[in-house]
Amino acid sequence: MARQNGPDGPKSPAEEGRRWRRTRARPGPINAIRRFLSNAVSVRTLRLAHQRAAPVRLLMGAAVGLLWLGLGASAAYDEMRQRLDQPGAERAAAQMAPGSPEYLVTVVSDSICRIRSGKLCDFNDPDIRFVVAQTAFALLAIMTLAFGFWTQLLGAVAHALRAIGAGHVIVTGEGVEAEALARDIARPNRPRRKAVVLLRRNVSSAEVDALAADGVALSAGSPTDRAVLTGAGVRAADRIVAISAGDSENLGVAATALNLRKRSAPGDVLVRLESEALRRDLPAGGRLHAADMFSLPEVAARQVLAGVLLFEEAARRGHNRLHLAVVGWDEAALAVTARFFRLGWALGLEAPRVSVFARDPQAAGQEFQAAYPAANEDEFWKADITFNAYDWRAQRNPWAPLNDVAGARGPFTAALVSWPSDEETLRCAAVLCGRGAGDAPPLIVRESKEETIAITLESARGVRVIPFAQPRQVLSAGALVDRGPDEAARRLHEGYIHTCVLFQHADAYAAALRKGRTLGQKLSRMTRPSSVAGDDIAALESEFAETFGDDALSALRAGVAQGVLERGAFIPSPDGPAQRPWDELSEVYISANRTSADHAVIKLWSLGWRPAGAKERGALPTLGPDEIPDAAADLEHRRWCADMLMSGWRRGARDDRAMLHPDLRDLAAFEGADLESARRKDRDPWFAAPAVAARMFPRLFVRK
Repeated sequence: MARQNGPDGPKSPAEEGRRWRRTRARPGPINAIRRFLSNAVSVRTLRLAHQRAAPVRLLMGAAVGLLWLGLGASAAYDEMRQRLDQPGAERAAAQMAPGSPEYLVTVVSDSICRIRSGKLCDFNDPDIRFVVAQTAFALLAIMTLAFGFWTQLLGAVAHALRAIGAGHVIVTGEGVEAEALARDIARPNRPRRKAVVLLRRNVSSAEVDALAADGVALSAGSPTDRAVLTGAGVRAADRIVAISAGDSENLGVAATALNLRKRSAPGDVLVRLESEALRRDLPAGGRLHAADMFSLPEVAARQVLAGVLLFEEAARRGHNRLHLAVVGWDEAALAVTARFFRLGWALGLEAPRVSVFARDPQAAGQEFQAAYPAANEDEFWKADITFNAYDWRAQRNPWAPLNDVAGARGPFTAALVSWPSDEETLRCAAVLCGRGAGDAPPLIVRESKEETIAITLESARGVRVIPFAQPRQVLSAGALVDRGPDEAARRLHEGYIHTCVLFQHADAYAAALRKGRTLGQKLSRMTRPSSVAGDDIAALESEFAETFGDDALSALRAGVAQGVLERGAFIPSPDGPAQRPWDELSEVYISANRTSADHAVIKLWSLGWRPAGAKERGALPTLGPDEIPDAAADLEHRRWCADMLMSGWRRGARDDRAMLHPDLRDLAAFEGADLESARRKDRDPWFAAPAVAARMFPRLFVRK
């Protein structure tokens, strides 16, 4: 077979096959011991040193005292029995009464003798007093040093265990974001808790104690320095998360970490990059993966728009579209606006609409246009967004400008409040809540302090308040380290790759289906032959599914496709950057898969299903061809076009590198075979929606 060209040059079939295999291996027994030392013993020792020092010192002192008293009491009991048998026993007993000085001296002295020589003290020995005093002072000095340097002692043990350990997480960054993420990773009740090393340039002793009390080891030094990263155990760490506010510093941390590590699997090095243009322009296929880059405002936007909350609100209010009022303008508002245009599509609703209310509407409009230049260039779909001048402090009724726009452009489904400063965001939300009427739309309010919105605005009547961008959600290990939300997007991309593989190797796939059909005939003892043509794959799939079920068909598809991939027999299209493994995709295709995965639950909502509640028993929807209306393909095509245009694609002859695509037009403009192919392609995501959405909503779904 001819060698294949990859991003780094020609690849043999064996090399091509290795690209599609999982690269993360299970740790061996030595690494398992190192992980245990790092993630269990070291974390607990560090917390013990800094959080429970005083109680443990008290318990240790009590234990030592009880040990001395126990040994001394035993010795004193033997001594008293011997003295009571001698003349003058009554006098000896009086001297040895509990609480007397003679009794206490005898107890302590005999306990020291027991410790040093294993026998009672010989009080006739002239050197016994010197030995007892010497030992007592030595033990007192040792206990004083141990108690005085308890924190340093156990802290050093914890750091030593962590240095030889493995499987920990390294977080780099100077801001509160890095500290919040590190604390969440080391949270005691977290199922996948790991040891954490936080790297900062400037460290104070108070910060060391405060973070160590939560199980986080704080180290000083430049996070881009090779020696500092090596000392933090970068080669044995499971994750390195660069979450500084500077994109260039985070890229420097990633580059240094990747150079120091012999092998790095996808997800080992996670990088915060707030510049969407930078993420989009970085070349794909390198050691730094687009799937491992993140932006905090975009993570918050994805969280607040996950699910069907806005769609339920629109249905309750009888709206014909989602209309979002954005009060204020900052990075979070921009991220939510962009994601709203990508996801605000459902059957029976018109295209989503946004009305922005900003102090400088012209500057806000220019920022949106610069970030998404193709959003207003195509006649088929344009971002329906307007920018209005608004100053909530100058309004007697802060709702009046919003009501005027709602009267002209339609009622609002919700209003998002996000100003550059936290204080202004909170004050504006408080004013809107305090003067809102009973029919006011819900307020989605950005908050950077935990429980601020819930506590200060809980008394608002008639206005529903929904906080977003909370640190415990955005700066969480589940969102930034475990990357659980991306699992559905990655599986969605794998399904697309499998479809490409089966299309290219249709003969092998048809042979597997025919083999299954023959087995099905034998199992059911069928006497008549199948009427399906040998090469009619669609009919073969239908018959296979009827015999063995849809799950068996999915498993067969995945098995055949994965076998072809691992043999290196799949030849990706040279002009198809989307036909690459997940970790080699560019930012454009990563974003497209995330949007498509997040929209799966909205598709189910359009078909009459909603996510199951905490006390509800959900089920996995089974969608047949008759349950998906003809309008579903048209809706998916419009949503796909909006997502592509928001990502910077334009209409033109197919050129993936130049981001030109001929299908960015109305589905009615397609003709003949192209129309049938487009409709089939736009209906496939509806059939895949239950399996994709189930990965993000494990409680499954119930009928509305």
